[in-house]
Amino acid sequence: MKNYRRFLLIAAAAAGMIALSGCGSTTVDLNKYITIEAEGYDSMGTAECHFDYSAFKKDYEGKIKVNKKKTEEMAAAGMLNGMTADELLLSTCVSQTLDEENDLSNNDVVTLKWNCNDFMAEEYFNTKLEYSDISYTVSGLKELGSFDPFEYVDVSFSGTSPNGTMTIMTDDSRPEMDHISLTCDKKGGLKEGETVKVTASYSSYDGPYTFAEKFGSLLGKTEETYTVNGLSRYITDISEIPDDLYGKMDTQLQDTFRAHASKWSNPNALLELKPIGNYLLTIKDGMNDGWSSNTNNYLYYLYQVTIENEDDDPAPFVYYWYGYFTDIMLLPDGTCTVDLSNYTVSESSMGFGISMGDYLPIDDSHYVAGFADLESFFNQQIVSKIEKYDYTDLIEENNI
Repeated sequence: MKNYRRFLLIAAAAAGMIALSGCGSTTVDLNKYITIEAEGYDSMGTAECHFDYSAFKKDYEGKIKVNKKKTEEMAAAGMLNGMTADELLLSTCVSQTLDEENDLSNNDVVTLKWNCNDFMAEEYFNTKLEYSDISYTVSGLKELGSFDPFEYVDVSFSGTSPNGTMTIMTDDSRPEMDHISLTCDKKGGLKEGETVKVTASYSSYDGPYTFAEKFGSLLGKTEETYTVNGLSRYITDISEIPDDLYGKMDTQLQDTFRAHASKWSNPNALLELKPIGNYLLTIKDGMNDGWSSNTNNYLYYLYQVTIENEDDDPAPFVYYWYGYFTDIMLLPDGTCTVDLSNYTVSESSMGFGISMGDYLPIDDSHYVAGFADLESFFNQQIVSKIEKYDYTDLIEENNI
C-alpha cells in the first residue's frame, strides 16, 4: 500500500513538471523571410526590403500562441484586434529598416537592420527570434548618360562697365534645354573682367527622375563661370589715353584760353600758357549704379599762366587755370574716345559786387579766371569731389 502511494506521488510530480514546462519554445529565423531589391536609375535608385508574410504564416500559423497569462493584459491594452498569434508577434516584436533607401548607385551597399523586442517575444509568445543584419550590394540599375547644358548656352555682354548686362541664349534645337532652368548670380551692374556664375537646374515642373525618363540622361554639369568681356569702360589710368587724343584735348583747351585772352582789353598781355600736368578723378565703386547721372571720370589739365602786370609793378602776374574733359571711354576694340566739344574751363564772373566762380583779382580794376596757387585749385576742384571719386595727382612739380 505504501509503495502504491509513493508511485502516485511521483506520477503527480511528473505531470506537474510537464504542465509547467508547456510544449517548449518556438524558434523563428527572421532572415529567411527577407528579400531586398533595388530599382530605378544609376545614382538615383531606390531600395526596398520585403518580408514574406505569406511564407511566414504558412510556417508558423497555429504554432505560435499567446501566453495565456498575458492574453488578458494584451486585450486590455487593445493589442489583439482580432489578429492571430503569429500576426501579433510580427506587429509587436519585429521591425526592420534599411540604412540607405534613395539616391543609390550600382555597387552601393545597403544594410538591413533589425529592431526586435526579444524579451516580449519570449515572455508573451514563448518564441525565440533569430536574426542578423543583412548586407545587399545594389546592382541592375539603369545606366544614364551625362548631359552638359553649357554646350548649348551662349553668353554675351553689352553696355558700359561697371554697368554692363549679360544675355543668355540657348540652343532651342536641343529639347533638353526646354526642361532646364538657368540662373546667374549677377546679371546687371557688370564690370569688365569680373566673373559671373551661371547655374543649371531641372525646371520647376521636372525633377531628375522625369528628366532621366525623357532623355536617358542627367545633368552632368550644373555650374559654369564666365568672365565679363567686350564692354566699353571708362578709363582709370591716364596711360590708357593715346598720345594723339591727349594732345587734341590739350590743344582744345589752349585754343579756348587763347580765344578768351584775345578779348582782353590788352590782347597782348598773355606772355605764357604753360601746361604743368593733370589730375585724373575716377568714380568709386558703388557710386554709379547706372541710373544716376554721376560723371564717371574727370581729366583736368592745369596750366600756369603768365601775363603782363598793368600796374606800375613791372613783374609779370602768374596764376593757374584749368580745363577738364569727362567720361573718357575705351571701346571694346580698344579705341579711346571722348567728346572734344564737351569740356569745362576755369570761369569767373562778378555780380552786385560778389565774386563767383574762379575769381582772382589782380588789382582794384582787373581780375582773371583762375587761382593764385595750386592749393586753392585743389581745395575747390578736387577736395569737393573726393566723397565720390578717387584721384591721381599727375602734376609735374619741375614744370611749375
